[in-house]
Amino acid sequence: PMLSRSAFNEALPQLLARLSGRLSWPMRLATVGAESDTPVMELQTSFLVAGPAADASDSAPVLVQVRLHIGFSSAYACPVLHFCLSQPDGVPLAASDAADFVRVNVESSTGEAAGQLDLASVLSQVPHPQLGCPMYTLHPCRTAELIGRLTSASEADRDGSGEVRDTNAAALAVLSWLTVYGRAVGLQVPPECFL
Repeated sequence: PMLSRSAFNEALPQLLARLSGRLSWPMRLATVGAESDTPVMELQTSFLVAGPAADASDSAPVLVQVRLHIGFSSAYACPVLHFCLSQPDGVPLAASDAADFVRVNVESSTGEAAGQLDLASVLSQVPHPQLGCPMYTLHPCRTAELIGRLTSASEADRDGSGEVRDTNAAALAVLSWLTVYGRAVGLQVPPECFL
């Protein structure tokens, strides 16, 4: 396992402190759902994006609201990103428009065409584990591997099973993960958050 639920829970306040004042997204820690013992970090913002139209030249910009939950996956022992994309009136974006939104954000953040990116293998709509309502998620199956490559948690920061146990190391691991996964929804984590 990469991260325990308790290490994740302890890392969230530190993650919030690292991001506060450095992002324009309003954020808070919240406990969601009737029987939840795991907090999530909730962030919300809005983006102007090209509107859905058959002819891109007729496509007027539209406002997309993004509601993001950073939670914990017990099955994968790692952070997981759940998000809603909706129009200002609350109507959710169609799955194809959500995939386009993610594709555009990945392309703009990496500078590379994401046309070959198989979003169907990483982007899905699932019930939120605490709320039960449908939200998009980026599948966490490769998260532990990614965090392992991105972080330098020393052996002293890990227990015998390789799990990150130090709160600061856990917060940095989640921040490293968010730097990569957050790009899919337009969240750009500034480098000073790592200081």
